[in-house]
Amino acid sequence: MPRRRHTLVPALATVALLAAPALAHADVPLAVPPAFLGGPIAPALAVAPPAANSTPNGAPLSVADPAPAEAAFVGYPCDPDDPPDCVEWTEPADLRNPPDAATAPAPGDAPVAPTAPEVSDPAAVAATAGALIAPAAEAWLPWQTPLLRWSPSKGATHYNVQVFRGTRLVLSAWPRRSRLRVPRGVLDQGRTYVWVVWPGSGSSKAPRYAGAPIGRATFEVTLRPRIVFRTPGAAPGTTVAEVRPHIPFGRVRLAGGPAGVPSEIAFDADGRAVIHAPRRVAERLRATLVDRGPQPPLGLRAPAEH
Repeated sequence: MPRRRHTLVPALATVALLAAPALAHADVPLAVPPAFLGGPIAPALAVAPPAANSTPNGAPLSVADPAPAEAAFVGYPCDPDDPPDCVEWTEPADLRNPPDAATAPAPGDAPVAPTAPEVSDPAAVAATAGALIAPAAEAWLPWQTPLLRWSPSKGATHYNVQVFRGTRLVLSAWPRRSRLRVPRGVLDQGRTYVWVVWPGSGSSKAPRYAGAPIGRATFEVTLRPRIVFRTPGAAPGTTVAEVRPHIPFGRVRLAGGPAGVPSEIAFDADGRAVIHAPRRVAERLRATLVDRGPQPPLGLRAPAEH
């Protein structure tokens, strides 16, 4: 199975990439008020002994075994002569997350916990997170490639890191250091994830794992909708806008346009609306969600939630 190597980008290179000019595109980011975002995050359930576990079980997976069939991304340690941060990733083609799938429920998207309380018990959250450092337990992340970090375990030669979406294992990796950058394509916007880390020792052919993980925690990736313009409107001087992921019957406030451009638009059942402005004007507008509609996509609170 083909693998691709991934090494953490040095800090200076990261700064240089951030400073590079962004490519121009026609999409308009849709600002979402924090009060609309996904609601409380379900706390991670403590891991029971492997025999008593219910899914997702999070039991350690051996680097010596074949790649887990249910994991969309699998990361193996590189050769000993390679940098310690190096991970060789495999991506089974039939399990890759499809693009623009943020609104499509996938098998195994059942909640990790039956009910997410409005206020979690900080002591319980900290106890379950254990030695996991970042992202913080129950954190909201504005990016989809976070750096997972945890405290090193004495005697560990490698770790088994697992990430779940609901009951589905989406990533399993065996880094040698106590950190791992999640590659692109693993995490979707508007979804809650559970991650768990097991310390391992011994050789890759005969690894040994601790009887319990060093921590287990949840995080959520923030939904970042955008408005795209793909077709001209039926009438001259109009443009058809589409919000992705779709927010049926949602309403959006517009700003930054010339006189004649409406200050607010409403999307139809397919997440589309007509803007009375040519495309070159529509692409320069600023947009803010003011009503998420009766059936908002994953990542947005339903109107009845408090």
